[in-house]
Amino acid sequence: TLLQDFAAGTSKVQVRYGRELGDAYSACMSSTTESSLGAIAKRVGKIAGIKDAATLARVIGELQLEGVDALFGFYPMADINDAANVTAYFDQGGMGLPEQGYYAPTDRAGRKILRAYKDHIRKMFRTIGLSRAESRRAARSVLALEKILAKNALSLEDRRDPQATNNPMTLAEIKKLAPEFDFTAYLATIGLAGRDAFIVTEPVFFKAMATLSADPEMLVSVKR
Repeated sequence: TLLQDFAAGTSKVQVRYGRELGDAYSACMSSTTESSLGAIAKRVGKIAGIKDAATLARVIGELQLEGVDALFGFYPMADINDAANVTAYFDQGGMGLPEQGYYAPTDRAGRKILRAYKDHIRKMFRTIGLSRAESRRAARSVLALEKILAKNALSLEDRRDPQATNNPMTLAEIKKLAPEFDFTAYLATIGLAGRDAFIVTEPVFFKAMATLSADPEMLVSVKR
């Protein structure tokens, strides 16, 4: 490719910053396939080690610290109620498609996208050594889980209403809303033990997420 030629210094195409583009390409592609798959396998191993609510919460925290959009979103942002302060937001997440509408398609194009996404998930499981049958089962399980999350998530239109996602809560209130998830273990894992002020953007989503996290079948489904 052109970028590979820039990196190797063999390009016959002369463009400004060609060398720099080649260097950037080389830096991004420096990881070997083996090391990349090894990192993925390590993450899958963490998931396979989930035994209870506390280990689930810790693994979710560890994955999020690595940049994985695991189960839900959590990030700092200016407090909508006091822009002079930054607060911690719990947000919907855990869905690989752009927004919840993709999980309930109403036309042929949407159904095609959903089928392609399921096939993509299957292929990802194949790359870490699962058999064809195991990969198909795992893809079905992951998509079923994401569909439940999507069903309880706000649409893009609803999220445009700033007050619809403005739900300040203490840790005790979050635990009451979603008691099945171990928020204490999660916050300790990400280095925020003792934090007691949050904004939960979608309470309905977190209630559903917590119910899933307490379901043994859900834990098994992500291990297959």
